[in-house]
Amino acid sequence: MARLVIVSNRVPDVSDGAAPRAGGLAVGLADALVPGSVWFGWSGKCIDTRSHEVTRAEAEGVTYATIDLAEADHRAFYLGFSNATLWPLFHMMPSFVTFDSAEYKAYREVNEQFAEALMALLRPDDLIWIHDYQLLGVAADLRRRGVRNRIGFFLHIPFPAPALFELLPCAEELLAGMLAHDVIGFHTPRTGRGFSRRWRRMVTRCRAMMCCMRGGASASWSRRSASMWRASRASPGAPSAGWRPSAWWKA
Repeated sequence: MARLVIVSNRVPDVSDGAAPRAGGLAVGLADALVPGSVWFGWSGKCIDTRSHEVTRAEAEGVTYATIDLAEADHRAFYLGFSNATLWPLFHMMPSFVTFDSAEYKAYREVNEQFAEALMALLRPDDLIWIHDYQLLGVAADLRRRGVRNRIGFFLHIPFPAPALFELLPCAEELLAGMLAHDVIGFHTPRTGRGFSRRWRRMVTRCRAMMCCMRGGASASWSRRSASMWRASRASPGAPSAGWRPSAWWKA
């Protein structure tokens, strides 16, 4: 049976050996986290310099693997590009959006840091499930490193209208990175339809980028059933229907 590897910006703290507290992703993914699963992401700690060292802890048979972020990366990647650029843009609030090329560079580098650290944890048949706007480029970075595993992505916030998304100087690169996933989940049908329209408009320009991510291989995408992502079912205790991928876009 394939192992589920969840990747998110933050990972529940189980350093004391206890199960993760109820709330956030821990609730939404409760049904999927069976013994043997792995949850990988940022520890919540900041250090002086960038590191790929992975710390592991286990609770109820699930492995929680984390890396630390450099203080400068946290400011530029998380507080900067993720929360000052992508978050307001994806919520269609352009007046609140700021763009700094240095912050975007840090965003790309932290996504690469995640991918590089994750490589040491992966098995050939793992199912990889990446979450949310902070990690749009991780799948592409894994593809560049030769990873052929099935990779899914779930966006927990809206996806912006095409006219807004194209305001970003890095829009095509971000979209090409998203297309490195095998399946993408959205929290509403409207968001899924909007993304599908966006993809059709830019797919020609992004295809070359997609081929590069696959190591030069043909950018073909299989239509796997969304049921392969067992965590798509919202748990009974989920806080809202927003946790249920009610719309799936498949490349």
